[in-house]
Amino acid sequence: MSYVERMVVDDETKATLLYDEHIVRYRLAAPLASGRRVLDIASGSGYGTALLKEAGAAQVIGVDADFIAVREAKQAYPGIDFKVGDAAKLNFENKSFDLITSFETIEHLPDVSAYLEELARVIDDKGLVLISTPNKTVFGQKNPFHIKEFTKTEFDEVLKKHFAHVEILEQKNALSSYINTKAPVSININDQGSEALYFIAVCSKRDISEEFGSVASMNVAALQRWENNPGWKLINSLYRVLQKLKIKN
Repeated sequence: MSYVERMVVDDETKATLLYDEHIVRYRLAAPLASGRRVLDIASGSGYGTALLKEAGAAQVIGVDADFIAVREAKQAYPGIDFKVGDAAKLNFENKSFDLITSFETIEHLPDVSAYLEELARVIDDKGLVLISTPNKTVFGQKNPFHIKEFTKTEFDEVLKKHFAHVEILEQKNALSSYINTKAPVSININDQGSEALYFIAVCSKRDISEEFGSVASMNVAALQRWENNPGWKLINSLYRVLQKLKIKN
């Protein structure tokens, strides 16, 4: 089974919710990158690796199994070191990095144990590893590129075989309304017990003291694209009719 699946970032992609699902993970990691040696595994087209570099990382290396993706990333971001490599057999010395990001990778790999052993080997004793994966309960192993998806419990169990400390964060999607000012954004989340779409694990050999605040990526173009979809317009029209009937009754 092929495990090559990647998102190519262009103007069309940036107008989709899929883009925000991917970029928000890197925005979570970005504040941790400043001054650190950073490895981005499954770097794909390189947009996330570039964001980590912009956040002030002392060193950033992107690794991907697809040589075409690496070639394109080098062309798009010439100031960043991209390499072709196997996530389960990394060509780096022990404790080479302070921060590793590996988003939407683990579900594609045939040897999960070897992959996690490599992450544990190349991360510094005080470093952090961020790993994301889709929630098997929601997605149901339907993606043909995925070899193994995980429930939250399964994800936690497999990670704790390789890292002493694991904290799993939940990623969800939502509609939002915002008021744009020059002040920092304040996020109010009305969750109501919704199911997580993705899990993001923060792993380390040490006790994890960092606190992660809520991170959002709001995409007006994606919402407009959704609202202009003929199917959504039909559903919205039916909803308005039903609301009028409800008011009359």
